[in-house]
Amino acid sequence: MIKLQRPVAFAVLSPIFFILSLWISALPHEYAHSITAWLLGYKLGPFDIDYGSFDWRNVIFLDGIDKHVNYFLIHLFGAKNVIGLIAFAGPFIATSSLYFVSLRALRTPSVVGRPYLFYFCLWVNVTNLSELISYIGLRSISRHGDIGHIQFAWGVSQWLVLTVGCLWLSIATWHFFSRTLIVLYWIAGANRKPLKCFFLILFAVYLFVYPAAKVLLRNNDNFSRSISILFCVLTPVAVAACWPGRDWVRKCGAAIRHI
Repeated sequence: MIKLQRPVAFAVLSPIFFILSLWISALPHEYAHSITAWLLGYKLGPFDIDYGSFDWRNVIFLDGIDKHVNYFLIHLFGAKNVIGLIAFAGPFIATSSLYFVSLRALRTPSVVGRPYLFYFCLWVNVTNLSELISYIGLRSISRHGDIGHIQFAWGVSQWLVLTVGCLWLSIATWHFFSRTLIVLYWIAGANRKPLKCFFLILFAVYLFVYPAAKVLLRNNDNFSRSISILFCVLTPVAVAACWPGRDWVRKCGAAIRHI
């Protein structure tokens, strides 16, 4: 009876863990910007950020949260390098650290042995991967946002960031679908194909459609919008490639169960 209840509990916890992981991931990102600006003398308080209003767009898409850093004023002081450091701190220190720490936690026996803790850590992991896809994969060519500020401050090639970033993100995304998600099938007791399909479609949408929707709902450039539309189109392709009935998925699942 417990084995039948566990997958349902995972499904019920999904929206709760989704919201929690969003804010647990967003706050360190914005605080990293804010604290860096404060340490460099361009902000009065390290935790002075704008949390936005309590509406659905801010809760689900974090549409109102902001680091509260005046990049224009910093530029007037002639501190372009400082702009780069502040912008770099968000995605490449806070978000990347949360991704790797949560990835490490997912491999820890004490976490694997606690199914719901594992599921929460997985949400934190995939949330930060989704954010990195949004920043690097979808908005590298944009002239605003964190990557745009880094490129403006340090003169880094937009296409270099996009190429190297997408290569790494492809590896990270493949690891999620070929390893982390299959471990979830086993831990959640998802022995039936419909439950596996639920998790697969849920996280495929979260990794591809969700960051694309954030770009499309905001004032972004045409290139970022085009890439976002492409990501939406590729979502069913990713689902089909990782379908639970495929031989490679079954082989990976069998290998994991024997570890």
